Amino acid sequence: MNQILNLQMQLLLAQYGRKQVLEVLAAVDDFDLAHIQRELQSARARLEAKARKRRNTRRKSAQELVEAANLSSDVKPLIEQIALAYEGRELLSELWRVREFLESEGVDASKLRSRADALPKLIAVLANHPREKLEEVIAIWQERGDRNDLALLTDAILGSTKRTASVSRV
Repeated sequence: MNQILNLQMQLLLAQYGRKQVLEVLAAVDDFDLAHIQRELQSARARLEAKARKRRNTRRKSAQELVEAANLSSDVKPLIEQIALAYEGRELLSELWRVREFLESEGVDASKLRSRADALPKLIAVLANHPREKLEEVIAIWQERGDRNDLALLTDAILGSTKRTASVSRV
C-alpha cells in the first residue's frame, strides 16, 4: 500500500473528519456518498481478507517440503537429512551463504529475504544431484559439523575437481 497516500489520508481525516472528507471526495469524483461507502467497505473487506490470509499462511517445515517435492525414493532421505540440518542452522547458517551457494548452482537468489524462503530452492537444487554427491555432502557435514560455510556443500557437490584447481593456483 502507498505509505505516503496512507499518511495523507490519515492527516485529512484528522483535520476535517470522515464526513467532510467523504463529501469532498464525492464532489471531486462525482460519486454519491452511498457509492463511496460501498467502495470503502469493499476495500476494507479486501484488506481484512489479505490480513487473514497472511495470518493463516504458515511456512512449511523441511520435512513437509521434502515430502511435497517429487523426489526419487533413493535420494529423498538424504535430501531430508540435509534439509533438516539446514533448518536447524547446522548447514549454511547465514542467508548470504545460502545465496552464494544457490547462485553457484545457477539459481537467482537475489530476491530471497530469509533462509526459510530459500529452503524450497535448496531442495530443488539438491534434487538435481546424484545420490553419491548427496552422500558426500552428508559425510563432509558430519565430519566437519562445526563448519557452517559454503565450502562444505561446494566441496561435496563439485568434488575434488574444484579443490585441485584451487590448490594448483597456489
